[in-house]
This record gives sequence, C-alpha cells and structure tokens, in this order.
Amino acid sequence: MASLSEFLQVINGASTAELHEFSRILEQRLKVSFKVGNKVQFDAGSRGFIKGRISKVNQKTVSVLADNGMKWKVHPSFLTKI
Repeated sequence: MASLSEFLQVINGASTAELHEFSRILEQRLKVSFKVGNKVQFDAGSRGFIKGRISKVNQKTVSVLADNGMKWKVHPSFLTKI
C-alpha cells in the first residue's frame, strides 16, 4: 500500500479527468458502505450532531431520517455509522 505522501504526489500530478474519475470511484465506495436502515450521525454545524437512520441511498446523497423527525440529504463522506 502506498504511503500518504506518495498518494498525494499522485493526486497533485493527476489531470482533471483523472481527478473526476477518482472522485466518482470514491463516491461509489462511500455509497456502497451505507445501506437503508443503518444508524448514522453527522455534524450539522451550529445544530450539533444529528443522529438518525438512512431512509434512502441516492446517486450522490444519502437521505437520513433524524431521530427528531427531520429529513436530511447528506453526502456520504459526512456520515459516520453508529
């Protein structure tokens, strides 16, 4: 496995098209790690941490039904399974 510094060198030398493809692959991997019904949390800034369950996995976002009844659409990179 490459070190973080080697990984950063590859990213810094990549073309825009390569970066877009890398981003797409990362989004797919993150999306696969979450399933409907998973208990998750995310930081909503001044509102604090929001906890809830995944109600839908969309193409670029995950729909979360918060414990307080609110619905959120969140990018998977902001979610943590709990």
